Amino acid sequence: MQLSKGAGLVELFGIREFEEKKDYKIFRPLLNVSKDELEEYLKENKIKYFIDSSNIDEKYKRNYFRHNFSDTFLNEFKSGIKNSFSFLESDLNSLNLKLDPLITLEELEVFENLEDDNLNLRVIDKSLKRRGVLISKKQRDEIIKQKEITISHKINIAITQKYILIAPKVEIILPKEFKEVCRIQKIPQNIRAYIFSKDILKELKLSLKSKFFKV
Repeated sequence: MQLSKGAGLVELFGIREFEEKKDYKIFRPLLNVSKDELEEYLKENKIKYFIDSSNIDEKYKRNYFRHNFSDTFLNEFKSGIKNSFSFLESDLNSLNLKLDPLITLEELEVFENLEDDNLNLRVIDKSLKRRGVLISKKQRDEIIKQKEITISHKINIAITQKYILIAPKVEIILPKEFKEVCRIQKIPQNIRAYIFSKDILKELKLSLKSKFFKV
């Protein structure tokens, strides 16, 4: 299904067996157990279970792919596919992708610029998804082209030499003194209003130990 949309390694791998979030961890111990194996176990141990009726309805894209493509493919090549996902996880870990923000202040997130357009888009896409915003290929292209852009009229993104900054769009008249400080420190213009509205300039400066400034 991901291949049909146009996917890279991160999207192809999809759900992982273990994920560490900011405030919690997720374990999926049954991720590599097939549906047939689960049903066989339940029947052998006389454990009652139910099948969600929505899993049959092909109006949902996931079901269309299951019934027409993936179920047959998985049943025939189960062992090899499990190995492939294991290799994908190893490859993904080897990349050591820094997808989590260096700092988070209110709704401002600051990430390291990974110096690769594709990887930077992964970072941005992940942040936007957390905010309930999905971006198209056209928007991705514009982000890389413009460096400073507003997405969906509500989220501002700025890519500097060292960092990626993402914050809600704020429309406010900035004091001249604040604008001058931002100009000197080379803070992206479309991020300044949010920083001012939340009064987090000093906190931002301390959090990054002055590395952010004059980017």
